[in-house]
Amino acid sequence: MSYYQRYLEVHPLDVCPEILISSDAVLHLQRKLSESAGPSLILLDPDTEKAVSAYLNPGDLETRGDPLYRLPANPLPSLELVKEIAREAEERKVKRIVGIGSGVISDCAKQAAFEAGIDNWCLMTAASVDAFTSGTAAIRVEGYHESLPTRPTEAVFCDLRILAEAPRRLTLSGLGDMAGKFIAVPDWRMSSMVTGEFFNEDAANFASGSASLALRDIDSILSGSERGCTNAADALLTSGLIMQSLKSSRPASSTEHILAHFWEMEHLVKNREWDLHGVLVAAASRFVISAYREILALITGSDPNLERARQLFAGAAALPDAPWLSEKTRIKLARELKERDNSPQGHANRVEKLVPLRYELKNIYTSFLDTAEEGLEGLYKAGLPLDLGSLGIDRERGRFGLNNVRFLRNRYTLLDVARDLGFDREAEEIINRAYDSSF
Repeated sequence: MSYYQRYLEVHPLDVCPEILISSDAVLHLQRKLSESAGPSLILLDPDTEKAVSAYLNPGDLETRGDPLYRLPANPLPSLELVKEIAREAEERKVKRIVGIGSGVISDCAKQAAFEAGIDNWCLMTAASVDAFTSGTAAIRVEGYHESLPTRPTEAVFCDLRILAEAPRRLTLSGLGDMAGKFIAVPDWRMSSMVTGEFFNEDAANFASGSASLALRDIDSILSGSERGCTNAADALLTSGLIMQSLKSSRPASSTEHILAHFWEMEHLVKNREWDLHGVLVAAASRFVISAYREILALITGSDPNLERARQLFAGAAALPDAPWLSEKTRIKLARELKERDNSPQGHANRVEKLVPLRYELKNIYTSFLDTAEEGLEGLYKAGLPLDLGSLGIDRERGRFGLNNVRFLRNRYTLLDVARDLGFDREAEEIINRAYDSSF
């Protein structure tokens, strides 16, 4: 039984999606379309139409009464586009939107269906993201990526023949996103012990277990074997379902995703070929793992500088700034800072838990970081770029994000632990060294 099936058995959703991973999933989609009441709006672009052409002729669907909405090549998932698709769906009086594609098309289909108040299905053309089953959509609002609450997909079809033929960089991106789970899960566990944040052991185990299955099968996945493609799809779908069921990305996203989102928000990636979410998560994970290892050694090997820490929390925190920062990011920094407990009492409460806990941190993190690093080494050897230069990210601007993670999202991480224990200056030096790390 697959991970996603086992997860749904234990954590049923309000609307349990129909999921099919098979070598003839396209036939099942066609049958479901013919048996369903009312027409469907088929959303696709030139690349995804070509990807399915050997197994599905969208023109046949159109002839049968399911209108096509053809997006331009490399569409941007803007809110304006989403509203345009929703208007088309309403004018055509369709019952659902069927996205044929991967991340962008899946998110556009979900959000447009949400706007129109109808169902949405998806035919996955690449195992590149975990968005297919999540309850959010990454949409550009006023030029910036935002994660919007949306209508989860009711049916996901994963045809293994199509996934096997997907562009290599898209598959690498999906695998890269998996590396982040091995930072997110220990951060989440640690935060629950220090701050009292909600923690679900079962969800954490499913998130890391499914991701591990994929990262340990990289060669099989990239070769297009049925087993490999099944494992890749299973891991991504499971991750999305976990986020949907908990209504939180905590099991899948921490420091590495915050950094990757910052690069996206500021449009820092100049190498367009590799400007893919999972690729950025993988590169960020590489830097975070390097920093976390040094911080763990520092925290467990040195006495906390609590006097320094108390000084840090004695007054109001100053927001970081840079002349090139967008106004949108400045607003986000201020909003996230307001949500954080930077009070002296809040700090004292965390320190009370941290001082005895710090000796256990290596046990919480090390095996996860080892698994992530092993996976990243495999992805690097397979051609995934994991340095700022290859991604076209300016070094100083790229570093800004990791140095200021706590301002970018109110999510407690190991970087916060270092600050709470008075190691802020040492942590900054460690972070700067992390950008010079290599395999």
